[in-house]
Amino acid sequence: MTRLRKALYDAMQARGFAERTQETYVWAVKGLADFYRRAPDRISEADIQVYLTDLSGRRSPSTVHLAWNGIAFFYRAVLNGFSEDFHPTLPKKRQRQPDILSEREVDAILKQAGGLRNEVALTLAYSGGLRVDELRSLTWADMDYDRKLIRVDQGKGAKDRFTTLADRAIRLLDRYEPKVSGRWLFPGKVQGRPLTESCLQGVYNRAKERAGVRKRGSIHALRHAFATHGVERGTPLPAISHMMGHRSVMTTMRYVHLAQWDPRMMRSPMDVRGR
Repeated sequence: MTRLRKALYDAMQARGFAERTQETYVWAVKGLADFYRRAPDRISEADIQVYLTDLSGRRSPSTVHLAWNGIAFFYRAVLNGFSEDFHPTLPKKRQRQPDILSEREVDAILKQAGGLRNEVALTLAYSGGLRVDELRSLTWADMDYDRKLIRVDQGKGAKDRFTTLADRAIRLLDRYEPKVSGRWLFPGKVQGRPLTESCLQGVYNRAKERAGVRKRGSIHALRHAFATHGVERGTPLPAISHMMGHRSVMTTMRYVHLAQWDPRMMRSPMDVRGR
């Protein structure tokens, strides 16, 4: 490992970055270095703009923004940062709303999970609105059966939080626990490590295909469904925001626009006032 790559890893780990974020940022800086075939500390701001422009012609706007995030972090945390007037031109992100699974579709996917372990994993993802890296990192100590809560240990942004543990999930866990040894809910093939994100993604993809659900999206769709269905059932936005691990309730506001509203769920203000 080169000196600069080690410095990048040290800076990310000191800030509690998730493993997936670390991999993405290393990929971003490596891509820049490979493009010019020289160390990143010998690459100028003008060179960075040329690289990002070239990348825009080959990859999606979201990927270009991810690359810039990694490069920017490296230069600011490891090297000397940028000049005050350096603001690279980036492609505009496409604003695409996710396809939201209905409650019926979620049930169909869970029924087609393909085995107890897989059903537990997908049920917990939906029960608590978990990110896939949070799901794979769950331990038995994170399950609070009495309070019906899941503790998300050091989630995105290195913040602990609690989210909901559904009765259905508890019943599945009661059957699943005797079949598993060790601290991880979902132990992987590598000794002492949990399942990989790609394995859990494959579980979701296969269950969705067997269930005949054609909507786009990864296992993250269960997280979107958790929030949207919560809004539809009248859960307060601050509560959903906390359970999702959002830094701001404004991030959670998007689910208000995705929810399907039944006008009969709302009482007229005149009725509430008793007039």
